[in-house]
Amino acid sequence: MSRRSEENKLSKIALYKMLGDFDASLIKQQYQLINHGMENGWSYFIYTKTSLPQLPTWLPLIKNLVDVNKIGKNIYSSLIILFKKDDSQFALTAGYGYADIHDHAIQDYGIDISLRAADPHGLKTLIQKIPIGNIFSFNRVLRGKYIPESDKINKKSVLRQIAGECHDIRIGRSICGTTSLVISGKKNFVEVVSLLDLLLETETKEPSVKISGLKQAPKDIHQDLDAKLIDKIKNSIFDDIFLCYGDERIQLACDRVKIGKQLIAFDDADSILKEALKLNSDNPQNISLLGMDENGQKLHTQKKKIMDLLEGEINYNNSVYFRVNKKWYQANQEVIEETEKEFLQINHIEVPYLKDWLVKNGKPEEEDEFLERIFNDNKDLVQAHRKKLLSGNIEFSDIYDPGRKDIIHVKKGRGAFLRCLFSQSYVSGKLFAGDEGFRKEAETKLGINVSNPSENKIILAIFNPNQKKSPFTLFAKVDLVERISALKENGYTVGYCLITPKYEN
Repeated sequence: MSRRSEENKLSKIALYKMLGDFDASLIKQQYQLINHGMENGWSYFIYTKTSLPQLPTWLPLIKNLVDVNKIGKNIYSSLIILFKKDDSQFALTAGYGYADIHDHAIQDYGIDISLRAADPHGLKTLIQKIPIGNIFSFNRVLRGKYIPESDKINKKSVLRQIAGECHDIRIGRSICGTTSLVISGKKNFVEVVSLLDLLLETETKEPSVKISGLKQAPKDIHQDLDAKLIDKIKNSIFDDIFLCYGDERIQLACDRVKIGKQLIAFDDADSILKEALKLNSDNPQNISLLGMDENGQKLHTQKKKIMDLLEGEINYNNSVYFRVNKKWYQANQEVIEETEKEFLQINHIEVPYLKDWLVKNGKPEEEDEFLERIFNDNKDLVQAHRKKLLSGNIEFSDIYDPGRKDIIHVKKGRGAFLRCLFSQSYVSGKLFAGDEGFRKEAETKLGINVSNPSENKIILAIFNPNQKKSPFTLFAKVDLVERISALKENGYTVGYCLITPKYEN
């Protein structure tokens, strides 16, 4: 092959299959049509969008030391090529084109094709999400010959990304699937068009990689499940509901959300949903939020409707369903039974001073007030509450008991709301076990002995106002079991403590 023909090839192709009702006029409003035509039965339309040249972001560091005219400028250009044949529409994107296409594409199309086209012995990466929010996912870089069919985590997870070698070399050298489909292997324009026909053929094939995750609920009951979730909100039943961004980077960075004129902690789903009810009691799910980081910086420019962020658990026709990334999945009975069995094996630990959470006139005292009383009555305890360690940007714990060697995390809430507690304990425990900087901060700022992290017990202390009703819904149990299993890998003993209420008039 000549050098000239190689120059006309792109080494990585990013494709989306568009929804049936996709309207190309949405692109025409923002992009310039620079060419169109036909190729092998496919109509194509080439659109570009060019922004003004921009100086590099690192320039301020040396601006006063150099001649700015000698600094190169970056030009940000976006490409979208729309392809249409019969009822099928695809989009090829480059630059920032994906940002304008993603929401109009068939979700998880890339995953579906990758399952049918990847070499089951040549997988490199799987990202799987269990129904507890994006904070905790499994990203496994696989080595050697590995087939995930019998992997235990599949049964309670949703596949979010798969990448590996192609078993069909006509498609490309390697493949990566999310909503987009990314093909590696040099192709020119004509070969890209041929690839589209090959993808339509691949859609009809049986999967070559078998990963039996949570089963997606039938589409004809999705509206019923959404309606039940909304009814829970309208009736102020928030136990099994929380908010989760589809983009994990935003999820991790989000500290507060602006709803109406209020700023509310992102992990306080209870308060967010109550405020949404105040603003629109008929349709609280349509209230919009704006995510902010801990410095008050906006994490996205467009507000997000609560409905697009809702995740939760619904019992429907004697089955349990999880809402994950705007889709509903059915928890199979085997997963439920295994989760219940594993939950019963978790240690229930009694801590003498973790009791008598005051409830006055039906209103529980705030977490800060409860902890303040604990520290006042037990001077030997280390107060770690609200003292974030910079190396992990997270609290080490709420309480550290040097005598018992207990790392204690405290939370008021139940059901899905407990994910914040489980997430904090998981991240803190992993950092304490494996990050020297985190350990050093724990030692210098909190006075904690870091010589052998695994000698400590991690205790999840949960305020349980209703002793006749467990705070652990199935949603919470799935989360808890996975977190504890991961922490035990680092040698920790992990358990939970239920804090009983003390009622006063």
